[in-house]
Amino acid sequence: MDALKIIIGAALLALGAAFLYKPPLILSLNSLIRELLANDKRVILYHKKIAIFLISLSFIALYMGTHFEKRARGPAAVNPSAASRKKDSFQEARFGAVRDYYAGNYRESLKKTLRVLAERPDEEWAMIHLGIVYEMLGENERARKAMERAAAKYPQNKTAVRNLEMFGSNPKR
Repeated sequence: MDALKIIIGAALLALGAAFLYKPPLILSLNSLIRELLANDKRVILYHKKIAIFLISLSFIALYMGTHFEKRARGPAAVNPSAASRKKDSFQEARFGAVRDYYAGNYRESLKKTLRVLAERPDEEWAMIHLGIVYEMLGENERARKAMERAAAKYPQNKTAVRNLEMFGSNPKR
C-alpha cells in the first residue's frame, strides 16, 4: 500500500511539473482525453493553479508513503520503548481525566488526575483539576487543601485563586 502511495505521489509530482513547465505537452495530452480533463481554455487559464494543486497532492502522497513506511519498519513500532509507553500513558491519563470530568464520571477523573500527579507532582492543571474534582464529589475539605496547594505553587493562576476564595481561604498567605 505504501508503494502505491509513493507511485501516485511521483505521478502527481510529474504531472504537476508538466503543467507548470510544459503546458504544450499537457495540451497534446488533453486533446486525447478532452472530456476527462478539461477544455483547452481551462488548461491555459488555470495551469498554474492546477500545477500547485497537483504538486501539493504529490507531496502529501509522497510524505504519507515514506513517513509511514519508515515508521512501520522502525524498532519502536515493534517494541516501543519504556519512555514512549510512559509518555503515552501520561497523555492518556491527562486526556481521560478531563474527558471523564465532562462526562460526569468524577471518580474516574479523580483516579486519572491522581495518576498524572503521581507522575508529575507539579503539573499545574492537574493540581487545580484535583481540587475541582474533589469539590464535585462533595469532599470540600480535600478540595480546599488541593486548591491551597495549587494557589501556593501557582499564585498567578486565576482559577486556583478564585476557587480558593470560594472556599473562604486567603490565597495570599
